Amino acid sequence: MTLRSKAYCVRMSNQLESSVISIADQMGMSVPEALRYLAELGLNGKSYEQLLHDMEVRLLQKSFEICSATIGISNSEKEKARRVCNDIFMQEVL
Repeated sequence: MTLRSKAYCVRMSNQLESSVISIADQMGMSVPEALRYLAELGLNGKSYEQLLHDMEVRLLQKSFEICSATIGISNSEKEKARRVCNDIFMQEVL
């Protein structure tokens, strides 16, 4: 990462400052490094809604695999069930 020599002064509440310092300590970063990291995460990261959706999909996939194994369906039955579920969800989830 190339850093530009631009500096900004930012005022923040004591609570926010404590949170930033805590994150910096946990990650072994300086406060400015933590602020850069948090800014990049906010600009480039996924939203909470997207993170929750991704987690739901992973849980659904794991549940499908567990249920398929538990009831002992064949691979062809499993594929058919996967297609039916994806049709119901109106997207490729499984």
